[in-house]
Amino acid sequence: MWALVEVGSEEREWRAKVFVLLPQTFMNLSGEALVLAARQLGVAPREIVIVHDDMDLEPGRVKVKVGGGDGGHRGVASCIQLLGSPDFVRVRIGIGRDKQIDGIDYVLSKIHQEHKESLRTAVTAAVEAVETIVTKGVARAMNIFNRRRPSPAKEGVAGENEGEKSTGR
Repeated sequence: MWALVEVGSEEREWRAKVFVLLPQTFMNLSGEALVLAARQLGVAPREIVIVHDDMDLEPGRVKVKVGGGDGGHRGVASCIQLLGSPDFVRVRIGIGRDKQIDGIDYVLSKIHQEHKESLRTAVTAAVEAVETIVTKGVARAMNIFNRRRPSPAKEGVAGENEGEKSTGR
């Protein structure tokens, strides 16, 4: 139901053992994989960091928060429901919103060309945010990443795969 993912070959000196999990479920059911992994690994909700897309943030924006509601994100709702707690850390990657199409259709559609570069940069920032959470704590990560604004998107990024999809809900 979940897979342990090896992240690069860099040596990192972290204070804690870190597991990166990639749910093998539909996004809307990601809580099933998370709960199974959390139980098997003996991890409490407050020790979990979830990285997810967020239509309420401008494309490329990365924010860190602890707890709260699901914000309409069905994957996050699944995690809250099945963990029995909203008290996990979230690294939210802004994907924006296209008010002309339904939200579900938007998150499953191709990434808009004008957002590709800012989203690429946001993924790198999200990795940095998770590393900051693990090495320096959630408060420090929030102070750093919640103040940052995304760089202006560059149009016409060469060599992109036009079939790229954003993460679904």
